[in-house]
Amino acid sequence: MAVFQRRRNGLRRLKITSIEADECHKEAIELYKMEYERCAERYNNLYNAAWTNFSYMVLVAGGVLTFGGARFVTPLTGLLSCLPLLFWWFSTFEPLNRYGDSVEQQLCEIEKALNALCFSQLKNIEQPAKKGLTHFSYFSNRGGGQSTSKRKLVKSVATLAIFSFALTLALRIFLNIDQSALLAVPLLVLLGLVIFVTVELFEKTGWQQETRFAVSDFRRVRFRVRVAGYILLIASTCFTVKVIQLQTQGRPLTLPLEQASKAPSHQ
Repeated sequence: MAVFQRRRNGLRRLKITSIEADECHKEAIELYKMEYERCAERYNNLYNAAWTNFSYMVLVAGGVLTFGGARFVTPLTGLLSCLPLLFWWFSTFEPLNRYGDSVEQQLCEIEKALNALCFSQLKNIEQPAKKGLTHFSYFSNRGGGQSTSKRKLVKSVATLAIFSFALTLALRIFLNIDQSALLAVPLLVLLGLVIFVTVELFEKTGWQQETRFAVSDFRRVRFRVRVAGYILLIASTCFTVKVIQLQTQGRPLTLPLEQASKAPSHQ
């Protein structure tokens, strides 16, 4: 604490001001620490809840596949078993994942604040000790930081192209649908490519870097979950088309009672 050669009352006021500044500094650190702990706990709970719900949906899908196969035809059983997992993907994983990204960004901001309040003032120590809190900052920057509009566009076009090709191929192989009925799918891909090229002509800066960051995101767990989700979506689409075909042909979607009663004995 600095000491000034002034009259006693003035010196006392300066000391009180310095003590109040130190107290505010400590209170700010404590508040940031408390918020950091709460955000880290919330971040962990988000994904624990997501995977817990996934285990429940797997049990539901397994039950439908086990017991529904004895009562419904195979396409309807497959469709019903895919629905719980698709419901988890759309209603649980993706919303919680977006919220988890926002919590991660908040944690990064708190790490910067704590580093500025604490570690930036340390002197006469080694550099590894002065780097401060970097866990969530490193975790967030491993794929180039927060997603930009260019990166999202690269991901969207690549996802649309691969998904459209896989869906067209699956409908052609498993359902023997005429390719002329699937022209709308390649047209969507063509439209996405036109939009991609148009934006690239107007904004030519940073495309290689953003594309590299987009490819690096494919190594994350969320990408594997989305690949499995799109496979389920393709399978459920094929099952839905097959069920519609059976309904159009007037064929029943349930097994006869005699066959349904014999089905468990054959397992």
